[in-house]
Amino acid sequence: MNVQAPPDSLGLVLERIETDELWSFVGKKKNQVWVWLALDALTRQGVAVHAGGRSERDAKAFWAEVPEPYRSGCDVYTDEWEAYKAAIPEEVHFAVKKVRENKPY
Repeated sequence: MNVQAPPDSLGLVLERIETDELWSFVGKKKNQVWVWLALDALTRQGVAVHAGGRSERDAKAFWAEVPEPYRSGCDVYTDEWEAYKAAIPEEVHFAVKKVRENKPY
């Protein structure tokens, strides 16, 4: 994605990224592709994307796409998908329950 901070952003504080995954298909529904996405929670800028499966290997490949300033300088919020635990360091990872109209899914 070639994410770069704007030149006038000296002192920009990176606080939090939010990640999620969604699926689509190519040609027919049997050809599922999972798209993993990370957004800067403040600017809503996309900072990383990965297309593939939904495995731990894909979670690790996705995490490798997140630019270093975000990997070491932010809290990372995800849903409770287990694969995230294998990829994102425990000290910055916050798994959040999905809630719909104040009721868990």
